[in-house]
Amino acid sequence: MHDIVKEDINWLIQHTDWEAFQNKKILITGASGSIARYIVFYFMILSEVKDLECDVYALVRNQEKAKQVFEDYLMHPRFHLTIGSVEEAASCVDNMNYIFHAAGISTSKLFSKNPVEIMRTNLIGTYYLLDRIARNQQQKIDKFIFFSSGAVYGTLPNLEMSVNENTFYAMDALNDNSVYSESKRAGELLCYSYWREHQLPAVMARIGHTYGPGIDINDGHIYSELVDKIINRRSVIIRNPSDKRPFTYVRDTVYGLILMALLGEDGNAYNLWNADEMISIGKLTHILFKEVFKDRNLEVYCDRSIYKYDDQITEDINITRTDTKKLETLGWKAFVDVAEGFYRTVKCME
Repeated sequence: MHDIVKEDINWLIQHTDWEAFQNKKILITGASGSIARYIVFYFMILSEVKDLECDVYALVRNQEKAKQVFEDYLMHPRFHLTIGSVEEAASCVDNMNYIFHAAGISTSKLFSKNPVEIMRTNLIGTYYLLDRIARNQQQKIDKFIFFSSGAVYGTLPNLEMSVNENTFYAMDALNDNSVYSESKRAGELLCYSYWREHQLPAVMARIGHTYGPGIDINDGHIYSELVDKIINRRSVIIRNPSDKRPFTYVRDTVYGLILMALLGEDGNAYNLWNADEMISIGKLTHILFKEVFKDRNLEVYCDRSIYKYDDQITEDINITRTDTKKLETLGWKAFVDVAEGFYRTVKCME
């Protein structure tokens, strides 16, 4: 495990009430993903440095990838690896106390190529897990944490307004991108419905654009492309410099997920992103290529010419505000800005 990842996990341990997980069984689906693996590392390091007695169950599809990601823990008596999909291995929820349901495909390149698989995991997989818990009368879980997305809000207008958990806009159901966002919406509704009808303690995390060590640099996200270019010392071409995203470092995201597991109100959704880093792609590339990694002498291109960042022109477009006040009532705040976060990501991955 890289020292930067260890530093992140130790920070999380210092800032969370980890003793609440004593003698608990923790399931993480999609465990080898960049966010989910941090949750696995959090509990495994706790078991080592704090003698926390909890068993960690990791459900993954790709065995070889999982062996690489979790090589330090494959022989650990409290780490349990299961290979399979959530649709095929729903029994993995039996006797669990906390379930972090991270399984899913967010690779934008696959939205048009594998739409059925994406919807199957977000809908049918989530249904199988929730229904098995609800039907097991002997099982009393502490919390089911569904990894949703800010994409559930639909197409946001270019207005000066605040996007909170009760704000929704139109979404074209027959658009390729809607395969992901609509199925996440439906997954949230499943969680809410099982809470209403079966009192299943579920919360939904509407996760923003999360980057950090372990991201797939080929997944089609802009943050992944930028990390790839910086690591390989290549210039980048951007297409929509005024588009804004809430770029959130993985440690801050996992911090929010842990707080939701411990303190989240059942049946509720929480925005989970760094509202202070809701910045344009143009500004992000300027910070990274012309400030943080300026010694690499990389260029940013747009419309076949060198891109010149103008903070007035770029930042006045698409000024929708993001709202994380609800999560902040649980004690959460984001600590890592994009300069530090991307520096840590690049140094860890190159």
